[in-house]
Amino acid sequence: MRKFAGDISQNLLGNIKYRNNVVTGVIAVDNGNYTYDVYISSSADAYPGIPTTMREPDFSVGDAVEILMEYGNKEMPIIIGLAKKVVQEIKVIDINTLVTTLDAYSITGSSAYLELRIEDIDSYENCTKYGFYYGTTTAYGLETSLTGSFVAGSYSLPITGLSGETTYHYQAYVLDADGDEQVGENKTFITGTPTEPILYENQLITDDEFMNAYGSRWVAYFFQAESNHTVEKIALLLNKEDEPGIITVAIYPNGGEGSFPDNKPVIGGGALTSGNTDGDTLPAETENPEWREIEVTPYSLVAGTYYSIVLTATLGYKVNWFGTNEDVRPDQWRHFSEDNGATWYAGQFDLTYKIYGY
Repeated sequence: MRKFAGDISQNLLGNIKYRNNVVTGVIAVDNGNYTYDVYISSSADAYPGIPTTMREPDFSVGDAVEILMEYGNKEMPIIIGLAKKVVQEIKVIDINTLVTTLDAYSITGSSAYLELRIEDIDSYENCTKYGFYYGTTTAYGLETSLTGSFVAGSYSLPITGLSGETTYHYQAYVLDADGDEQVGENKTFITGTPTEPILYENQLITDDEFMNAYGSRWVAYFFQAESNHTVEKIALLLNKEDEPGIITVAIYPNGGEGSFPDNKPVIGGGALTSGNTDGDTLPAETENPEWREIEVTPYSLVAGTYYSIVLTATLGYKVNWFGTNEDVRPDQWRHFSEDNGATWYAGQFDLTYKIYGY
């Protein structure tokens, strides 16, 4: 009697456990009489003869079905329909473009950084050059680049001298190991409102004395950067004799603190930055000089470092750079060369200048 009662209790608890429980299975055999043998919940053996509530069942071997333990009895399964299948579409992105143009950043009224990504594609070796075409239309017209050996990754370059509040187009490109150019998509950015550069180092004193540059005669004046900042514009107090043509103002490294001949322009490695202006438009020698502002390629000056401003005019007519030879400050020297910067001479003379930047 106790065993019989225990069996009833165990079976009742088992049925309660399965009450309203829906499981899944897979059709193993269609018996042809609206019953099916089914592998329930990945069981190794098919459960035989499971009926269905469907009036006109159309199950096939291999179909996934839902099975209800009817009336809570685990011994009375019934098929109630097809199981819902969740199909996830997997997108495979085929990267077949070697370079991707990324968004520009650090955008100001006159400059921006352009960025690209060299993709990791097995069939390509390191790129030998990367760069950007840019301009106000998709014809671009301007370019900046860097050569070397570049693996997959992100790279950027600055561009300067931009117009404020203007839309610029740009496109990344690379040269692959075979020397073939590959380009990314065209993207755009808009420059901000232009701001006036800040006046930094300067010497403003003049007593109508001047030094002149012409032909192979170069004139230079050194200064010490007062802080870390860029130089974007240089102003000199100038006038001219006849028509000197295009004149160039450049910043070169200086030999450093100390006395001449160590303290002089270092020409061999080239100018750090430079800019040009039309000397023919300067005031005549008989007229008052003007502060001529010359935009240069932005360059970062380092606080405490000495630099030389060098004025050249390749034609034979003179450009006069004004300053003073009275009350000369001991740490200021002008230099001049008669042979295009190969040999320098020094003298105590303060030349005028203004350094503008950010």
